[in-house]
Amino acid sequence: INATVIHPITPFTTSQVVVCRFDAEHNPTTSPSSLAVLKVYDPRFFIDRYPTRLSLQHPWSYEAEAAAASTRQSQYLTVTSGECPECPSYNDSPAAWEEFYFRHAEYAFQAEVKAYDMLSNWQGRTILYYLSSGALSVATPSSPRTIIPRILFLKYLPDVVTLNDIDPQRITRPLLRSLFETAEAFASLGLIHTDLHGGNILLMPGEHLVHACIIDFGCSFVCQEESDEEWEFLVAQNSDVRAVQVSLKRVGYRDFSWVLEDEHRGHPRVIRKTR
Repeated sequence: INATVIHPITPFTTSQVVVCRFDAEHNPTTSPSSLAVLKVYDPRFFIDRYPTRLSLQHPWSYEAEAAAASTRQSQYLTVTSGECPECPSYNDSPAAWEEFYFRHAEYAFQAEVKAYDMLSNWQGRTILYYLSSGALSVATPSSPRTIIPRILFLKYLPDVVTLNDIDPQRITRPLLRSLFETAEAFASLGLIHTDLHGGNILLMPGEHLVHACIIDFGCSFVCQEESDEEWEFLVAQNSDVRAVQVSLKRVGYRDFSWVLEDEHRGHPRVIRKTR
């Protein structure tokens, strides 16, 4: 696939996100504009590398990346949902940290692809269309690499804003009902987003807010061999419905008369019957 980068979507976190345009011959989208969102899972640019008040800096180097790669059996790893890479101690070797970041990138990529596959019936509604995935060689003669980062393409929505950036008075009940019902459906499909916040909820502005979608499934958790009781407990502890509610409260939205607290499951649920 050949594509041209139009502009980045910042800040970068676990993946590097850009808007790109496909050439006419290799356009997998249904849009005449040929625009798509490209997510690159290159651990070199993880936001976690940079120092914070509670963590040290772990800068990328080719030597550390090569040392980490030399211990792997294959270019890519198969990860299990819920088994996030264990963070090294602060004084571990640069190669150990490089391996951690590599595994983190693999986990995020595989979790996101799996989530979009499980949510195929919701794509185009409150979930973005998933277009394709692959790998992108980022090595150059002046900057060699030992890994080929994973990538995925999603449908591009123009002029969107996040929930964090919208006037709460413009939020309509039908719009939010669709968001709540989507978040509630995750668990029944065997999925928990685990990272739902206002920055991961997109709204399309206009005279009326007519469309919203949930993005970024890189931290999602998929039901494996849990019993019904174990899964219900995990859902209650990591409620995506509650996360949507909390995100709305943070931007000043207060009308939750149509959402009940389910005391049995320990998290909010949507009232499906309407007058």
